[in-house]
Amino acid sequence: MLKLIKNKKKLILVLLVALIFLGLFIVNILILEKKNTVSKAQQVSTSQIDLTFQPSSEDFANPERGFMLQTYVYPDQPLNTNLIKAVQPSDTLVWVYFRLDNYRTRPLDQTGLNNIRLAFTTARSKGLKLVFRFIYNWGPGSVVDPNLATPDAPLSLILQHINQIKPILTENADVIAAMQSGFVGHYGEWHSSKYIITNNDKKAVLDALLAAIPQQNMLQIRYPRFKELFYQGPLTSTEAYSGSARSRIGHHNDCFLEGTTDGGTYKSTSAGIVISQYCSGQNDLQCWKNYTAADTAFTPMGGESCALNPPRTDCANAINELSTFHWSFLNNGYNQSVLNNWTTQGCMPQIRQRLGYRFVLNRLIMPGQVAPGGSINVHLELENKGFAAPFNPRPVILVLKGINNTYQKEFPISSVDPRRLLPGQALNFDANFVVPSDVPAGNYIVYLWLPDPSPNLRSRPEYAIRMANLNMWQPATGYNILFNNLVISGTPTTPTPTPTNSKPGDANGDGRVNSLDLYILVLHYLESTTNGSAFGDFNRDGDVNALDFEILVNNYGS
Repeated sequence: MLKLIKNKKKLILVLLVALIFLGLFIVNILILEKKNTVSKAQQVSTSQIDLTFQPSSEDFANPERGFMLQTYVYPDQPLNTNLIKAVQPSDTLVWVYFRLDNYRTRPLDQTGLNNIRLAFTTARSKGLKLVFRFIYNWGPGSVVDPNLATPDAPLSLILQHINQIKPILTENADVIAAMQSGFVGHYGEWHSSKYIITNNDKKAVLDALLAAIPQQNMLQIRYPRFKELFYQGPLTSTEAYSGSARSRIGHHNDCFLEGTTDGGTYKSTSAGIVISQYCSGQNDLQCWKNYTAADTAFTPMGGESCALNPPRTDCANAINELSTFHWSFLNNGYNQSVLNNWTTQGCMPQIRQRLGYRFVLNRLIMPGQVAPGGSINVHLELENKGFAAPFNPRPVILVLKGINNTYQKEFPISSVDPRRLLPGQALNFDANFVVPSDVPAGNYIVYLWLPDPSPNLRSRPEYAIRMANLNMWQPATGYNILFNNLVISGTPTTPTPTPTNSKPGDANGDGRVNSLDLYILVLHYLESTTNGSAFGDFNRDGDVNALDFEILVNNYGS
């Protein structure tokens, strides 16, 4: 129950305002026009606009996701840069195997280092990123007796090679989508190794790789049992993206949908030896599937299919498992029978669209007019229709750009992390920014921009995230257009500084508790949130409810 409020007139006034906002909110929903790509502005108040947006079914390029070409680079041979390419316009990744076959007994020479570096440089020049691993052999050889296996390399040499490539990885962190653990066994898949037999040696390789790749990049491991053995898990949302070793290791599955265990992916044993006790006493297969499904919500999953295996490789199950295990990227050349089956059965277009993230913007509410120095609250409703979320960091920025002048201003939205927009979830968020008082009067366009965080790639549109909406993408800039007619006019005002700690009931952070904060609370009423007061959750208990309304009422007008 609400506590007694001394000033009853204030309470009555606030309740009346709340009823007005609720009424306008309901009316607005009823009259939204859905036939057009972008609806006409609906008046929520004298200057408030409310837009809905039409989703797109187009298969288009977005960074760090989708189908990828598998290719091979032999560092001791001249690099054919044509091997680093996208097969289709919507592809943005290349899966590179760096073949160290001729370095199994010696360190990398300068020729080898130069060619490895050139592969990354080529990817950058073509607007691509790399998923890659280093391997010593492609088989064959015994997969039972290590002494008869095609050799990889001793631990000491592997560690030396990792140390040699570390500067290259640092220089090229911007075009690393994900690095795969590699180095050990046939195909770098961590089986059939001649030298790396003990778990201590395997962990030494992983620890060296984590130290070599830049902190913001992620490593993928072939078998979940090794991640659990060495780093435990699965990840929770609390530890995700924390920078810990566990938070930086994802998964690659090189035998997706084969047999029942995906070629031994979901097992506790390796060559008959129990590696991890994590699933002891449980259904081994389902236990490891549950582990991987939870872990890949916050880490990258990718790889390739292995063999046609109906009904597991049929569309219905394939879509389900791609979604369950949060797949971001797939080899577009293997297994061809599986890929052809998806095309024949009709689900390939959906798979192409949904690999990785697919952000759809559903709604925008913001003022249609503001004076220089005035405050603008932007309410956005996004949805992720992909199989996964982005796994690398990325900023979210609102851009204000003049139509009849050259003025442009960026407003970072630091409260939003795209990696937290999980598949199947909607994200409603509010961003408040103050228009500088020296902005020339005129008409402005408001854009949503998710550029690459690297200074090298920030201005390149092919590395920015595109919303899956019609008539929104701006290919020349990488911006997504939100509203094309914001009017800035009137007497300039002096903005009130936003306090370090917002007042109770201040949802938009402008230092005042007023009708704008009430409007935000109404929009999110009865929602659950992890974003605190930005949604009207003033007591930060995870729910927007009557307790938060009480806080707003008690502080209204302050």
